[in-house]
Amino acid sequence: MFKRLFLLAAVIAGVAGGGHVVHADSVTFQVSPEFPSNQINKKLNYYNLLVAPGATQKISFLIINSDSGSHKYHVSVNRAGTSSDGDTSYNLHGVKPTQSLKVNIESLFPKPRNYTVDPHSTRRIKLTLKAPSEAWAGVLSGGIRVQQVDSNANANTNVGVTAQPAYTYGIQLQATPTIPNYTPALQFNGPKVSTNTSGSTVAALLENPNPVLQSNLFVSAKVLRKGKTVLSQDMAGIKLSPNAQMAYPLTPTPKALKAGTYQLVVDAHNGDQKWHFEDKFTIVQPVMKTKANTTTDKAVMHHFPAWLVVILIIIAFALGWLIWYLRRKQPKA
Repeated sequence: MFKRLFLLAAVIAGVAGGGHVVHADSVTFQVSPEFPSNQINKKLNYYNLLVAPGATQKISFLIINSDSGSHKYHVSVNRAGTSSDGDTSYNLHGVKPTQSLKVNIESLFPKPRNYTVDPHSTRRIKLTLKAPSEAWAGVLSGGIRVQQVDSNANANTNVGVTAQPAYTYGIQLQATPTIPNYTPALQFNGPKVSTNTSGSTVAALLENPNPVLQSNLFVSAKVLRKGKTVLSQDMAGIKLSPNAQMAYPLTPTPKALKAGTYQLVVDAHNGDQKWHFEDKFTIVQPVMKTKANTTTDKAVMHHFPAWLVVILIIIAFALGWLIWYLRRKQPKA
């Protein structure tokens, strides 16, 4: 009995302590880029390549597996985007491009695939780059992302969260040695509204229509209803990737906004240029789906108390015995 209680306590402790944070020592691989001869700036730690239109070349890098077991790594070339915190992001593949994008860097490389690297081994990965037949303006910006997609055999077995560490190296393709100067531009693509009974989220869709990075952008946005501010958000140091759109977030509401018409006002500047946008949107009160109230007549069973059932059985047995006894005593004809 004591052993059973001890084992039960151990199980409970194990469940309660299952949410450990994954430590850095669980990462057992590295990625080392190999910059080709057409690297424009040899001092940069990302691929910055001068590529002739119509050219084909191999882009190579090393995956170094220092673990005692083999592992699989997912390799993808992702177009540069801008995350909701205003920083450059290369995490997603296949995101719908903006209308201003002329050449999608993802289409110039093979589709994402997995590579297996043996224990304590290094594998050279070569990706074929096929440049467009015509020269492009500005830069094509993306990132080569290498992510471990299986578990680490040497990771702490007490870790309750499975980590998938990743390395990303930026890649920038130019058809000309120098990048033309573009006047910074900012395009407003309207509000993006999501609302339900638990809250509302409003974002301003801001696009950089130029094929160059726009940095040091300050944005101040607010949502008004009947002239009163109900949401607001300021953010500085935003970096808008070339031909990328950012869903600039306003502070989510703790409960759904009331149904009605709202106004989104956006002001932005980069120190020199200023932009001002306004747009209206309507929120329709969320409708909760409810099941139809149906009433079904069910047979009601009245249960007798157990003691009463026992007494009735005894009485029935006694009556049966009495009838048998009286019949036996009757005189025979």
